[in-house]
Amino acid sequence: MLPNINMTTHLACLVSICLVACNNEQPAEDLSSKQQASANTSFLAEAQPCELIMLSVAGDESNTDQQRTQQLQARVTANPGISGHVERLGWEFVALARQNHDPGFFTLALHAASCLDQMEAGSSESLLLGGHVLLNLHRFAEAEIQARELVSKRGLWFDYALLGDVLLDRGLYGEAAEAYQSLADLRPGPEAYARVARLHAVQGELDSAMELMSLALQSSSTRNREFATWMQVELARMSWQSGDQEFASALIESALNLQAGYPSALFLRGRISLATGQFDDAVTDLERAVTVEPLPEYRWTLLEAYQAAGLSQLAAEQQNLLVREAGFEDPRTASVFLATLGIDRETAVRLSESELEARRDVFTLDAAAWAMVQVGSFRSAQELSSEALAVGTVDARLFYHAGVIAARTGDEVKARSLLAQAREMSHMLLPSEQQQLEKELAALAPQTPNPAS
Repeated sequence: MLPNINMTTHLACLVSICLVACNNEQPAEDLSSKQQASANTSFLAEAQPCELIMLSVAGDESNTDQQRTQQLQARVTANPGISGHVERLGWEFVALARQNHDPGFFTLALHAASCLDQMEAGSSESLLLGGHVLLNLHRFAEAEIQARELVSKRGLWFDYALLGDVLLDRGLYGEAAEAYQSLADLRPGPEAYARVARLHAVQGELDSAMELMSLALQSSSTRNREFATWMQVELARMSWQSGDQEFASALIESALNLQAGYPSALFLRGRISLATGQFDDAVTDLERAVTVEPLPEYRWTLLEAYQAAGLSQLAAEQQNLLVREAGFEDPRTASVFLATLGIDRETAVRLSESELEARRDVFTLDAAAWAMVQVGSFRSAQELSSEALAVGTVDARLFYHAGVIAARTGDEVKARSLLAQAREMSHMLLPSEQQQLEKELAALAPQTPNPAS
């Protein structure tokens, strides 16, 4: 009998390395808890991918997600050798991972991709599913290999979509643009517009990014609620960055009407409340977001909201949790957090350097530069910061970090210019960053008046 795995939200133990806490069955009377755990771990270590995807998703049997999964698993069992049923089950796991914000389902989807590959080595179906999952698990180098093979073998529009997404995260922006152009040529529509919008935003073309994301929304259907909600939140983020808080807030409310409790929408609403001094509202939304999706970025922002609201004990608890779990999920943000607070600077460097091996996008370059300057590696910090700025991204934190690095390397003119740019969009910074920004500006020597003026 296969173990019954409880895939609760934010599964702490992925099914590939299951712990006894994941098991809902009562151990047999003649087995100790340790023996039962050993049996589960042994099964999962020895099981083949096609067995692992048949793990029962425990929970309320009236749950429609569970019922749908069980139906798909039953089809796989009843029709051995038919890859289409395995493929549909794999994409169902992807959907569950997104809906439940639970990476454990991505691991099951990866097993489905491996099962497809066993059925037909190198099949396009296994490459697409596996590449998509690897991207979501931040295994970027592996995802790139599969995406490139997929495009060379088949070259359908969703193949180019995957390749472009991987290249965007890898920081290969020119190649990402080419992949997205191929996508747009094959399938002009919201899938292409939304992706090109993200690329334009990274390259500092915020107006065109918002136009494209608006076009994507207008041309899409709300039947795909997750995609529509994601686009609304992305457009809201861009609008807030551009200074249109009213439109951003309206988009957030629309997103939450589509999907109540959508964590990134709650997070962004909490960020706006924090920036506008509505600290209690910020705490409420950020706590809800963290409960659903406890990402370091969300936890750090909640910490700042606690501090702003005078909840020092809760802020301290959140900080201790972030430090203790640094790098477990989203090492890049963990690195920036540690470097900003001046806590465990060496760990901040290690985390950012590890991320650079996987992706060299603008935000990873910035994280590495910020960590380097904290340990006095000014030359490395300056080189990394210059590489990040060359992309053209318009971002308050990027300008703030680059300004501090310029000041530390003695380029006060550049430092003043960059810090001034950060101040112009300081609503995008956390309160502690805003305070430090003002200190950095005040520490710079006053500019010498121009005698000709």
